[in-house]
Amino acid sequence: MSDSTPSHPPSTESVLGPLGAAMLLGLIAFRCLVMISPEPSFDLDPMAEPAPWFGLGPGGSALSSILILLAGTLVLLGERCSGRGLDRGLILLWILPLVAIVLHARSEASSFWIGVDWFAAALGAVALAHGCRAPGIRSLVLGSLLAVLSMLAVRGGVQLLIEHRETVEFFNANREPMLRAFGWEPDSVQANLYERRLLQPEATGWFGLANLFSGLMAIGMVLGLLSLLVVGARVASGTRFLLYVCVLVGFLSLMLLNGSKGALGAAGLGLLVACVPLAVPAWRSRGLHLVGVLAVGALCLTVLVVVVRGLLGPDALGGELSLLFRWHYFQGAVQILAEHPVWGVGADGFQSAYLAVRPVLSPEEPASVHNALLDWVVSFGVFGAFWICLLGLLAFRSGAARFVSGTVTPRQSLFFILALAAAAYVAILFEYPALNPTLMLFRLVALLVAFMVLFAARSVFNALSGPAVAWVVGGSCATVLSLSVLDMLFVQPGTVAITWGFLGALAVAHSGSRHQSDYLAAAMPVLCGVALFLACVLPQLDVDRRMNAAAEPLRAVGAFTLEVDRLPRSLTPISRMEALDEVLSRTGGFMDESRLSLEEISELAPRSNDPSIIARTLVRQVGPGLRRQAIDELLACWDLHPALEAPAWASIEQLRLLAADPRLDSGERSALLLEALARVQRLERSGDPTRGAITAAWIEQEAALMESVESAAAWERVAAAFQRALAHHPGDPSLHAGLVEALRRGTDRIAEQAALEQALANNRMKRLDPLVQYPDEQRLKFERRLEELLQPSK
Repeated sequence: MSDSTPSHPPSTESVLGPLGAAMLLGLIAFRCLVMISPEPSFDLDPMAEPAPWFGLGPGGSALSSILILLAGTLVLLGERCSGRGLDRGLILLWILPLVAIVLHARSEASSFWIGVDWFAAALGAVALAHGCRAPGIRSLVLGSLLAVLSMLAVRGGVQLLIEHRETVEFFNANREPMLRAFGWEPDSVQANLYERRLLQPEATGWFGLANLFSGLMAIGMVLGLLSLLVVGARVASGTRFLLYVCVLVGFLSLMLLNGSKGALGAAGLGLLVACVPLAVPAWRSRGLHLVGVLAVGALCLTVLVVVVRGLLGPDALGGELSLLFRWHYFQGAVQILAEHPVWGVGADGFQSAYLAVRPVLSPEEPASVHNALLDWVVSFGVFGAFWICLLGLLAFRSGAARFVSGTVTPRQSLFFILALAAAAYVAILFEYPALNPTLMLFRLVALLVAFMVLFAARSVFNALSGPAVAWVVGGSCATVLSLSVLDMLFVQPGTVAITWGFLGALAVAHSGSRHQSDYLAAAMPVLCGVALFLACVLPQLDVDRRMNAAAEPLRAVGAFTLEVDRLPRSLTPISRMEALDEVLSRTGGFMDESRLSLEEISELAPRSNDPSIIARTLVRQVGPGLRRQAIDELLACWDLHPALEAPAWASIEQLRLLAADPRLDSGERSALLLEALARVQRLERSGDPTRGAITAAWIEQEAALMESVESAAAWERVAAAFQRALAHHPGDPSLHAGLVEALRRGTDRIAEQAALEQALANNRMKRLDPLVQYPDEQRLKFERRLEELLQPSK
């Protein structure tokens, strides 16, 4: 179905669709312009890393997804009211995987919020495939998507030109301490490899991964370049056009600087598909039927390349690793799918499942298959196959896309401008505490560039006409599909919505016969959104809020310590009273100084008038109590929401940190570790057994090290714990090292010899990535110990 539907007079129904599409684009932009973390408050110890999180947590991410469902409903209702009808097949394929998402939400909270993100993003594609049938809307939508990419490109440029330089300067000033913190000698293989990677400039946007950033740049570059080549001199004038060309050059430059082979290959395939009419002129007018087939063919070719690379072996093609690692993920995913064919392992379950089945040569612990098709079926079993069908159907429909101009009102254009501005403004609010004037200026420049790109792109797309349109859309669609089986664009929370958005905007929904049930179909997204919000999102938001409140006093302590350490040193000695006032006046974030007695104040480093020494003494006194308070608040949060396990895991890490305080006696420290271990065992039974087994092993080791008298029985328990952990994660070098150490302290020399042989063999298997291998000193230590054990006893 093309976009040649007659226009309708301005009315409520003609406003709903563009308004919903603009809201949808604003939410997509917002998710690209902020960072998203599964555990923002306690990902790192707040007392050691006091900087607050300037992005979204699980609750905020899920809430933005619920809003996407609301915007999608507006688009579908607008299309139904306009008389164009709804494509019930697309809506059905979108909604069916919700069964598996809800099933996993009952026991795996992280799988729920990630699953909701995927669910909402897929709805975004369905909604845009409907909404872009309206005259002029496709140009606005694709122009807005390119505008979002232009903001990302400005961010990438800042990372390359400013932030990377600062990172390198810091590394060069602290090179040896940083390398030794990893256990590497400055001239070791691991150190040289780490340094080479660190010095490689990379643009990552707000995603944290250069490959994802490059993939989006590839989509924008192919779409922009093909459309520009087709319209030619018809729009080749004006400042906006020049900026449009510069932005496309920027997309290409960032992609080349990142050196992402996957993005470059996918862009090449997209351009190749678009060039088919040049090689076969007879096909020039058959794009309606061919481009979808060729786009899916590009996807299949990409999968074939990954398989062939894997079958060639690790040393082929000069030891190329990117495709080889994807082959490893592919193998693991197939084995996991064979074990969980019906329901899958959940949206966040691949990593834990992969650790137990990964190929022996694989050094990585990926959170995704890097293949959307396998990600969906591994996560949701047979229900994930419906999204594969949805992806394929949208791809086949891409050849019918048309750009019809002439009826977009100023009000409709204003919707999209305001949506982009709102997304950028809210994103800046999240980051405002961390923005210096230079970075703030670049954020504003990025927004200005985005507006100009939106209007320039709209002019270019409105000039597209004739058979060439299908090949522009088909080439862009081929790039999206190729990337879908090479990277995590359809999986990572920040990129999933915009990637589905491109696919939906490049496709066309069929106009089925109108029926009253269409209103119910159009309302399904918001009905699902309300149910998910009440049942799952509200509790997750409450957990995020409570965890942030628990972390706040710890952050205040960390910030206080940094602030006092950075105080300018007086050239003349200050009195003790002045030093105390300097310190206590800054404690408002975590304590009330008026509650300190004179005796307590006098005990703060009594012979010192150095503010930093007094501050550290104060932190040593109040720190354990504040950490215990945070633990109790986290446990209360877990008791209130027992299905959400993040507070429990955070409390366990805080218990381990508290137990590491040397000022506590051995009995108190052991009691804290036993408390942590009891919690881990509960989580191991009800939640993530892999994470539980690994954490339990390390806690058992910490408890054994704290015993005043070394006990062989204690180390036997530690060895048993590491063996259980290795059953879940047999390739982890650190777990092998932990087992070796436990057996060394025990009495079973035969078991120690076997563990050493396994550890060294596993270390050799990690040769594809030396960074995960043992440092030379540790490897030599193991080899010498093994030689001792192999010597005949005298």
